[in-house]
Amino acid sequence: FDLSLLLSKWGTADSTADINDDNSVGILDLSILLSSWGPIATAGVPTPLSGHWRSDIESVPLGTPQYVNGQPNASSTALKQQWTWFGQPGQEDQYGLPQIVSAAAEGIAPPPGGDKVIKLHHPLGDPAVHHKLYKSFGAATFPSGAEPWDPHAPADVSGRYIAYQYVPSSKFSMTSHGWVNMLQFKESVQTQDGWKQNPSWWVGVGTGGPYQYTVSLGSWCCGGQHPNGKFYDFAPYMDKWVKWEFRVYQGNRLEWYLDDKLMDTGLNSSWPVGRMCQVGSPYSGAIATECREWVLGAGNYTSNQVMSGPGGNQPDYNYIDTTVYVDLAAYLPLP
Repeated sequence: FDLSLLLSKWGTADSTADINDDNSVGILDLSILLSSWGPIATAGVPTPLSGHWRSDIESVPLGTPQYVNGQPNASSTALKQQWTWFGQPGQEDQYGLPQIVSAAAEGIAPPPGGDKVIKLHHPLGDPAVHHKLYKSFGAATFPSGAEPWDPHAPADVSGRYIAYQYVPSSKFSMTSHGWVNMLQFKESVQTQDGWKQNPSWWVGVGTGGPYQYTVSLGSWCCGGQHPNGKFYDFAPYMDKWVKWEFRVYQGNRLEWYLDDKLMDTGLNSSWPVGRMCQVGSPYSGAIATECREWVLGAGNYTSNQVMSGPGGNQPDYNYIDTTVYVDLAAYLPLP
């Protein structure tokens, strides 16, 4: 989209300038376009900002973050200061175990944050499908992300959420039924029926369409997609470090960027953007009694759904072999 085209189609329903697909070219389209340009400071690798969460892995010792004889090893202790959940005791059967590795030793391109990166590998047949990282933000720990996190919800979670990720094409394969979520939001809610944590918005890689792998924005609305969502070939975003970014304008819209390019926009009118829990209101079939932390997820979250395969119905994880590396991640204010 360009500004001259948008202005020439102002007030019409022309799809060539209707950025947010609401059948009207107007101020919201202009706002999205201008935001996608952003000031120069939004492009490239973000610089550290005091008081705002940042993870660069360089301070985490190489090895497998895990507990040994009931105690966290050095890698686990250091990683826990940057990411909240990654496979702590009792979760290994769900998360597996991440590895802190050298990018040079792995034979991949140098990452933006240094040499150390988090390797998240889901091998064929692994029932642990949550090879991912979670960062929890609470009212007292937002936007710093300080650990331990505060289990009370921030009032407004608007901002930029960034994670650099690398997907090697030679180590990424799945069937026509599989998927991998690369970046996502969740919200924890205590209800009359117990604790719940539903997905909100995400960017996922799947199969189907004209491409081997397709990357697109999805939400808890509408069968996993949002109205008029856009679908892209994932191939150009493999075998290199890619800047994955969400810009959250709570109550208005969510913008998804890859390498500083606006890919798609999700509107609050299709699914709530940002915090959606309200005490006393329905949430996932129950009544919310407490709004808890806001969660950012990144990495290699794979499908555990069932598909037809050799020998009958088989879980997707029997056919998914994927690796995702995660490096620099950060929260920053909106431009």
